[in-house]
Amino acid sequence: MRFPASLFLLLISGSLYAQTSTVSGIILDEMNMPVYAANIYLKETPSKGVISDFNGKFSFELSASELTNTLVISFISYITQHIKLCQERDCKASA
Repeated sequence: MRFPASLFLLLISGSLYAQTSTVSGIILDEMNMPVYAANIYLKETPSKGVISDFNGKFSFELSASELTNTLVISFISYITQHIKLCQERDCKASA
């Protein structure tokens, strides 16, 4: 099966002083339906991750140095996807 991230929206916002940014997005399947309980974590730091909510949304804080990492998105019976983070405010990635 194809991974649910047929449309993946990544939003990055942050504070210059705090040196952290919020990374958030939505995981949708190939029919543009939200995927509940998908695992989203940093490839370089697997212990730093979250699970998508009922609406497919997720959000977590990253330090400035982590904004160049790769997000790993996985869900049972779907192909795991690796998406490189960008440092722009809005990023879109399709799988």
